Amino acid sequence: MDSILISKSIQVRDGLSDMLETAIGPHNIVQVFVPLQWALFIEYLAKGASDKEEWFPHGKWATIQALQGRIGMEIDKVWEGILVQEGSEKEKTL
Repeated sequence: MDSILISKSIQVRDGLSDMLETAIGPHNIVQVFVPLQWALFIEYLAKGASDKEEWFPHGKWATIQALQGRIGMEIDKVWEGILVQEGSEKEKTL
């Protein structure tokens, strides 16, 4: 799995980092790119967080939707890889 771009915006990354610190304490999770599992974790926590401007400078739901779009593209790649792998294994048995 590839890493997912959290955001090009330093403000957005800093806001998400502050939101996570409030939720789970000190961390080193929010980088420019994070593994899919961390992106899903960030999305989940963001959904339950208060809509604070300092955490979501471009708006809570706009931030979540942008993150969901990038997560969705990565999940599509994962499934495409699985289908390609399954297809090549079927060819071997023919």
